[in-house]
Formats: sequence, structure tokens, C-alpha cells
Amino acid sequence: MGSVLASHSWLPAYARPWSSSTSGITLPAQRARGTAKARQGWEHLDRGAYAVAERAFTQAARLLPGEPSILVGLCLSYKLMGKHDRAVQTLQRAIRLDASLERAHGLLGDLYVRRGDFERAIHHYRIARKQDPEDLSLRDRHRRARIQYRAELEFDRLFSPHFLVKYRASNTDPQYVHRVVDRLEEVYTTIGRRLAYFPQEAFPVILYPGEEFWEATASPDWARAMFDGTIHLPARDAAPEGAMPDSLLRHEMAHALVDHLSAGRAPVWLSEGLALYFEGGRATVLPSAPVQRGEAAISLQTLRGEFLSLPPEAARQAYARSHSATVNLIERHGLKGMRAFLEALSENADFPHAFQTVFHTPFLDFESRWLTFEPERRF
Repeated sequence: MGSVLASHSWLPAYARPWSSSTSGITLPAQRARGTAKARQGWEHLDRGAYAVAERAFTQAARLLPGEPSILVGLCLSYKLMGKHDRAVQTLQRAIRLDASLERAHGLLGDLYVRRGDFERAIHHYRIARKQDPEDLSLRDRHRRARIQYRAELEFDRLFSPHFLVKYRASNTDPQYVHRVVDRLEEVYTTIGRRLAYFPQEAFPVILYPGEEFWEATASPDWARAMFDGTIHLPARDAAPEGAMPDSLLRHEMAHALVDHLSAGRAPVWLSEGLALYFEGGRATVLPSAPVQRGEAAISLQTLRGEFLSLPPEAARQAYARSHSATVNLIERHGLKGMRAFLEALSENADFPHAFQTVFHTPFLDFESRWLTFEPERRF
């Protein structure tokens, strides 16, 4: 992974003495402990140990409560663990302490984009660009947020306890949208019970009329839906024969929960394998693909890119192997173990370390046994 310290350029703040105007009066020993904890937090972030970094920054903030740059470190810890609401709240506190804090407004803009709050994102990107007009990445993020905000104005919205569904009432039957939302809530409950996990934030969903789904998502014609932080669904006719399959909703809901549990760090093969498992493992527009011992072995580590970008035959094999390896893990460790592993990934970006910590075996040993002994499976 890239260096968090280098990419965000926050660390130099800790090389300077603490300002009495922001930190208040602190004893030298207290200041030294706070500085040391902050440095530890950045070091842990750079190693991908986000939960440890969070604890270090929390301790530093208690010792030096008026230092906004510590809150920025805490915000990054929350963001990298997928705790976006906490990240926003923490960064807002930092900006109240120092509105000119370097790069804070750009980061807050990124967090609001993740929430789908493009109006607030544009506001903070505008401030950030005034602070650093030469930042080309910031300029591009600001431009994309404006484009997304204009597109958002075209959508109607339907809120439910766990979903925010966007659709165009002009060409999508509202009754159909309500039926889809009701079934999404049922799927949320069903899979949530199996994982013992019920996040309370509203998952964003977009329903596209006609052929717009494939145009908007640039998906291949065999794709049935897509998840990229948002659940993208093609809206069908309201007639019963056009109803959206429950298997499709289970698949995409599983992606959303896996993404939430792992803070977006589950590898593609695991996310797709769990989505197929909760879907039922068989429903797919691609032909079923056997995983046979005589076939050339495909390492799970090679299945990193999005499967939608693969040719149909390669995608079929990637889905089949992902499903096979994931079912093997579930049979060994159960869904409780899978949830523990996803949570471990949310706290530490080191995949092999998280795997061995939770499953008590090196990942390469598991993969080797699976490739050698896994019986033929179909999905």
C-alpha cells in the first residue's frame, strides 16, 4: 500500500512545537506524551494498522485536546476503517479549531461524496481549492462532485429504514419502486441475521429505467446489477414477469454488507464468493463452471480486478473459483468466522496478517490445500 504519511502530508505538523493558541496550557510531560502518541498514530496508519492508530490518536487527543491536527489523524483512522460518520464528525471538530488546516477541507469533501452529499462536498472542495489552487487532483474531484450533483437533481428519492433509493418517477412506476424497497428490506434482515450484523446507515440504491443501467455503469450485457459503494439495479417492467429476482437482490445486498464490514478491503474474490453464497450459488447469467482438479490452477491473488471487466469465459471461471474458495472457508470456519475476518480487515490492511490472526493458518497454506484437494464444484 502507499504511504499514508506521504500521500496526505499531515506528519510535518508534528515536527513543530505545539501552539499555545490551539493547545492551551499543557505541562511539558503531558505535551511530550501527546506528541509521542500522535507520532505512533501516524506510524500505525502507515503500516495499515488502523485500529491501533485510532487508539493512539484518541489518547493523543485526550492529552492535547486543542490540537486539530491530531483530530485529522483520528479522522483518517475512522475513514480507513469505514467509520465514515465518525470521520466526518471528527474532521468537523478539527476545522472548528482551525479552518485553515491544510487539506482538511478536501478530505471532508471526499467524505461527503462518500455519503452522497454533493452539495456539502462542493462547498468544502471550493474552500480547499482556494487554499491550494495548484492541486490538480482536488480540481478533478471538485469537477466530478459538481457533475454528480447536477445528475442527482434529476432523481426522485424514496427513503426506507435502511435504503435511500433514487429513481426517475417520470419513467419508473413508483409502485414498482416500493416493491423493490420492501424486498430489499427483507433481504437486509435475512442476510443480517445470518451474519449477526445490522448496520443502521442507509445504503444508496439507484434504479435505472430501460437500458440505462448498462449505459450508466458501462457494464457488459451479461451483468445483472453492480455494486461500487452504491447498489445499481436495472428497473424492469411492473408486470410480474418483469419482477426483479430475489437472488439478484441477495447478491447485491451481500456485497454491500461485506463492503461495510470490511471497510471496503475484502478482496474481489471473497466479496463475489460471499455474494454468490448468499444468492444461492447457482443463479447467474453465465453458464455454470466446474472447478476441476485437472484444470490449470488459478491463484486467488490473481482475482483482484473487477470481474465485470473480464471476457465472459474468464469471468465465469473467476466467479466459480471465488465461490468454491469461499464455501471452503465457510465450511471450515462458519459465517461467524467469516464475519470476524471481515472485521479484522477493516482494522488492518494487511490481508495475510488478518487471515492468519483469525483463521490460525497462513493464507498461502489455505490456498495451496484448496487448489490441491478441493473437489469439483458447480455454482
